[in-house]
Amino acid sequence: MSDRTTLMRQWTLLQKIPASPRSTGVGELVSHLMNEGFGDDKRNLTRAVQRDLNFLSDYFPLSRQEEGTAILWSWHGQKLNINGMTPSTALAFVVARDTLEHQLPHTTLQELQPLLDAADSLLKEHQASGQRLTRWRNKVFTTTRGPHLKTPKLCIDAVRTIEQALLDDHVVAIHYRRRDGEEKQYTLHPLGIAHKEGVAYLVGCADKGKALDEVKSYALHRVIRAEDRYEKTRRPKGFRLEEYVKNTLGFPITEKTLRLKVHFDNDVIQHLIERPISDDQVIKTIKTKNNSEASQLTATVADNMELRWWLQGFGQKVEVIKPVKLRREFARTAQALAEQYANDS
Repeated sequence: MSDRTTLMRQWTLLQKIPASPRSTGVGELVSHLMNEGFGDDKRNLTRAVQRDLNFLSDYFPLSRQEEGTAILWSWHGQKLNINGMTPSTALAFVVARDTLEHQLPHTTLQELQPLLDAADSLLKEHQASGQRLTRWRNKVFTTTRGPHLKTPKLCIDAVRTIEQALLDDHVVAIHYRRRDGEEKQYTLHPLGIAHKEGVAYLVGCADKGKALDEVKSYALHRVIRAEDRYEKTRRPKGFRLEEYVKNTLGFPITEKTLRLKVHFDNDVIQHLIERPISDDQVIKTIKTKNNSEASQLTATVADNMELRWWLQGFGQKVEVIKPVKLRREFARTAQALAEQYANDS
């Protein structure tokens, strides 16, 4: 075994030993090390840990206490702050980076970069020695439904300015390229950043002097540059970011909910049994007009475009029954599609 692996094992041991009056035994320490990927041979690892503890107790204030046949170890007095990184910690950093990359300010990610680089290096070293914990990232994968759309490119300097202004509760001026290509300047009171399907939005109110404009969202990839005005922001009374995102970025038709009744083919209903679309969802088996079995779903849902896109994704395997207004809307869409595809040319 290499000197580096021995050093890493001993460093990890020092991190796992608790401060007095708590204590731990060799068996528990061996289990920790096996979970960290330091080997699968419990007997050999136990002997190595016993040697390590005897060696480390000559250089660190470790207490050894016998309780029957068991030998317990602890830090004598206050536990030393061991600034090291175990494979588990490294894996947690890397997975957190992959998962939270769009949730943290760029300045925070920049400060964490040395730790993230160290985590990457440590996992690569342990992967080279075949330790199982480093293979975890290759055993878990997250995907989304539908085609994968590329994330729009951002002006990082502008995003950093906006994030800092948001953290400091400062007014921010942005130069914004609208969808039609026209460039506009807005002075905004930022209220938050929302992420939806790979697109980030700055949520805020335009400054109208003494008054504030209505809350709107601005796609961050359309921000060309931004300037911190170093003026304190004002916030609409009762504003809640989560509520705004749900009600607005879901492309609402009305502010009301609707009582949905739809018929699904039985081969597509299972995932809705496991993942209901509302707390009051009810599914029951019914007979259709042609005397075959189908599943009837009723639920209270938001009246928005996402509901329509979701239902349309099932094609002919779903039939909207109620509300009647929504059924007629789907009938018009189906008729338009039939006309569109009637001609092959």
